[in-house]
Amino acid sequence: MSAPSGFTRVHVPARLADLAFSYLRPDDWVEAELPVEEHDFEKPTTCAPLTLCHPGFALIVFTVGARPAFADGTVAQWLEYLLREQGYDPSPPEEELLDAHRAAACWLTTVENGTAIRQRVMALEDGGRLLLLGALAPRELWDGAEEKLATMLRSFTLERPQGPTFELAPADRPLEKSSFFAMQKVETKGREEAPPAPPEPVPVDDALDPEHPTNARLRDNGVGLVPRILARDEASGFSTLGVGSLVMLVKVPPGWHAIDDGRRLLVFDGPGGTQINVRRYRREGSTDEEILQLRLDAAHQEWPGVEHLRLELESLPCLGLRNFEIEGEKLEQVYLLRSIGDDEVLEARVTSTPEKIGAALDVAHPLLVTAEVPVGV
Repeated sequence: MSAPSGFTRVHVPARLADLAFSYLRPDDWVEAELPVEEHDFEKPTTCAPLTLCHPGFALIVFTVGARPAFADGTVAQWLEYLLREQGYDPSPPEEELLDAHRAAACWLTTVENGTAIRQRVMALEDGGRLLLLGALAPRELWDGAEEKLATMLRSFTLERPQGPTFELAPADRPLEKSSFFAMQKVETKGREEAPPAPPEPVPVDDALDPEHPTNARLRDNGVGLVPRILARDEASGFSTLGVGSLVMLVKVPPGWHAIDDGRRLLVFDGPGGTQINVRRYRREGSTDEEILQLRLDAAHQEWPGVEHLRLELESLPCLGLRNFEIEGEKLEQVYLLRSIGDDEVLEARVTSTPEKIGAALDVAHPLLVTAEVPVGV
C-alpha cells in the first residue's frame, strides 16, 4: 500500500543477523551513515546500530539497534536491564503494539548539556534477535515531533521475521497496555481516513470538589482550602483557579488536587505521591543562580549524599535533586523559577518518585508558565 502523505517506506538491508527491515520515514528526514565496525556481543550491554535517522536541523532522532537475545528472561526484563546498565532510570515497561510486532516500551527523561531530553524506547525479540527502537527529542521539541516519531516507531517491520521465541513479560507480571500510539494521529496504512470526530468533553472529576474526602480532611485539619474554580475547559478538562496566596490565575489538569494554605499553592495527585509546591515572593536582590544555590545548600544539609544538576527547562532555570529518601522512599525534586515583573519570583518545587518525575514536570512547567496576574491587580 502507498505511504501516507509526507512519508516514504524505506527498506534497510541487513547489516546484522539477517535483520532487513522497513519503516516509514518523513520525506524531509535523512539517514546518517553508520560506520562499519565489529561488535563484542560477549558484553551484555553491546548493541549494534542498524539505522539512525534525523531531520538534520535539531537533536530529534529515530534509531534501530540489535543484539542477540539473552539466554533467559523476558523482553521487558532485558529492556529494563540494558537501560539501567547504561545509567538510565526508565519508567515501568508497557506493552506496545506495532503494526507487525509486539514490543515492550518505556519512557526516559535525561539531561544532556543542560537540555532535558525525552525518549521512547521499545524492545522486541524475533528468532533469538533482540531489537531496540528509540525516538528522542529535547523536551521543548517533543510535542512538535511526536506524531512523526510515533509513525516511524509503529511502522517498523522486519522483512524476514522468524517469530518470537521468548515471552514479552513474566506471566505473573503482565504489562499494562500502552496508549502512546492511540494518542497520535498515526497513519501507517496509506488509507483514506474519515475526518476525526470532535473530541468528547472530559468528564468533570471531583479532585477540586471542596467536599472530596481528601480535600475535606485537609480543610478540617487546618491545612488549607481548595481555590475557587473560575473557569473550566470542556475539551481538556483543565480548570482555572483563583489562587489567593499567589494573587494569580493558575490552570490545573483534571485529576489533580489543589490546596491554598494562604502562603503557597499545593498541587498533588492524590495517592500517587507527586507534589508541586508553588510560591510567589520578592527577590530582594537575589539572582536565579543565588536562589537555586540556597536550595542546593539546604538539600546538602538535609541529605549529605544528594546529587544535583543545573538545567534550563524551556527557558525556566531549574535545579534537579536525586539520590535521597524521605521516610524511606526514594524521591527526586526539581525547582523551577519564573520571573514575575522586575522583583518577584514564582517558584515551583516538584517532588515525586524517579519513575514519575518526568510526568510531574509535564504538569508543573505549563502550570508555571501559564499562570497570570488577573487584570487590574
